[in-house]
Amino acid sequence: MASLLVATTAGCSGGSDSQGLPPALVDVVEGFAASTGGGIGVAVLGSGGEPRLLSAGPAKPDGGFPVTDATVFRVASVTKTYLAALTLLLVDDGRLALDAPLRSLFAAVGVWGDVTVRELLSHTSGVPRSGPTVDPSAWRTPADIAWKPICAPGACRNYADENYVVIGLVIERVTATPLEEVLRERILAPLELGRTFLEPAEQPTAPVARHPDRAVWKPLPGIVTSAVELARFGQALFDGSLIKAQSLRAMLDFEATSDIPCAEECHMSFPYGLGVWRYPDVGECAVWGNDGSTGSYLAFVPARRQTVAVVTNVEPWPDGFGPSIMPAVTRDTCP
Repeated sequence: MASLLVATTAGCSGGSDSQGLPPALVDVVEGFAASTGGGIGVAVLGSGGEPRLLSAGPAKPDGGFPVTDATVFRVASVTKTYLAALTLLLVDDGRLALDAPLRSLFAAVGVWGDVTVRELLSHTSGVPRSGPTVDPSAWRTPADIAWKPICAPGACRNYADENYVVIGLVIERVTATPLEEVLRERILAPLELGRTFLEPAEQPTAPVARHPDRAVWKPLPGIVTSAVELARFGQALFDGSLIKAQSLRAMLDFEATSDIPCAEECHMSFPYGLGVWRYPDVGECAVWGNDGSTGSYLAFVPARRQTVAVVTNVEPWPDGFGPSIMPAVTRDTCP
């Protein structure tokens, strides 16, 4: 199936040459759509500049409408970065402390009273991963987590979505406001992200790309957004305009948990801060960000002050696609 490639800047049509987009990136995006038959959106954004956008392929597995700059995608675990940023905004306000134990926030905590907010954000709480039949959306307090800890708080690393379900409960408890309303008030509205939504509480009003291979979705809060709005969020977060410098340093402290042993099958291959991975360097450039199981990717290259956002409706990505994105964007300045 032939792919449709659209290159724009800030919503204006134009050829890829006029965008200043690296030809290698155009090749990667075109190759992805052609080889998978899926849809993809890419946004590249630097400080003070207009986003450079690419989109290709269909938004639905049966063809449907083509992916455009307006198409929104479910970004799965990239949601954790939004929730971590929202938590740190409450820390900036003085309404929450990273080292606050859950027993100081909830009357009913079960065996989780000594777990801190920081440990939840860094996946070092001891909270295990649940099975696909468990519905964490029914949780109202930490006491609703019915399993035993896999380790004492702070004693092991174990990547679990459930940590961020509890973070959502923390945010709602501190603010006495539904999570989706806090997110919109503190992040989405100030950044003018009108095509970003938190499912299932909010229903997207923009066209949503569909993932053909995802028959069952874990019932967790999840961000739905476009490539350009994902990039704008990432740029605001990592360039320091969204949260205070001290909070950003805490988020990017990848050494804080480096000596904590990994639980069996902990699914943490790279250093992890608070809702953010430290990915392998591209040449001499560091890369921070997050990715989601739906084929989404948010990355920031601090040496260039540049954010790259990728959204797709294909999972898993074809071999070689992930490792090719960042070199395609940064090869001119990250030898």
